[in-house]
Amino acid sequence: MNLPEFNDGIIRMTKGLLCTAHPTFNYYSSKFTAISISSQSSPEQLKLMGLLKRATYFERGERTFQCWYFLDVERNGGAWMLVFYECFGFFVFHADGPEFDRLIEKAR
Repeated sequence: MNLPEFNDGIIRMTKGLLCTAHPTFNYYSSKFTAISISSQSSPEQLKLMGLLKRATYFERGERTFQCWYFLDVERNGGAWMLVFYECFGFFVFHADGPEFDRLIEKAR
């Protein structure tokens, strides 16, 4: 489910969540990417899920929408896991410069 327009929508949603939860966080120079979470996740995806499950969490609609995220203010980046209806989800990463490339390589 890696359709560009769908991924763009997930990124826009993440930017909205970021702006709402952390209005002073400057993400305008960051690069963003969305990666769908596979039903048969790779070891890297499973590791990332485990790490994010220890991060900040909120949900809406009794697990209709679940979100875990971590922000690194010093590096101006973050990692998000958005899950819908407990059955499909996405990772969204954002960062500036070379940090972004390292984040993406670890997640794939």
